[in-house]
Amino acid sequence: MSELNQNIAMCACRAVQVAIEGKPFNVFGCFCKFCQRGGTSLPINGWFKKEQLLSVSGMTKVYSAMTDSAMFKATEFEGSQQQVDYHFCGNCGSTVYWFIPMLPGMLSDRSEIVMGVAMGCFDINKDCPAPSSYHYVENRVDWLDNLSAQYMYEGMPTIVQKRNEIRSL
Repeated sequence: MSELNQNIAMCACRAVQVAIEGKPFNVFGCFCKFCQRGGTSLPINGWFKKEQLLSVSGMTKVYSAMTDSAMFKATEFEGSQQQVDYHFCGNCGSTVYWFIPMLPGMLSDRSEIVMGVAMGCFDINKDCPAPSSYHYVENRVDWLDNLSAQYMYEGMPTIVQKRNEIRSL
């Protein structure tokens, strides 16, 4: 953290940099195959409110993908999917950030955009909050059997589960 409560996340070659104010409102580990294909067995992600984004420098390429529809199970949005735009460096290939549309009821009574950031992209992240949850724990490698978090999900948490988790923090 710097003096102004500003954090800088950057790609491996430092060409893409994102300045964010404050800490994430949710930190979680994800063992889904999509996150693991980003290059690590244990991706740690942080969610920030879009208003926390101060600046982006450098050119990114964008990969768009659909969210796991399991997230909307047993809600009025069952069967739905949302598009997520992943921004990565065209030079080194590091995925630094992505935007996730949140439906009404997930975080608040209105739709909003959340910014996800790969927590390993921050230069100094020693004071980063520990993950409050892990998703897709059935996909983790065997030697990661002693993870500790308040919430452990076998797959993708539903909107209701994730909302309750975030509200309990």
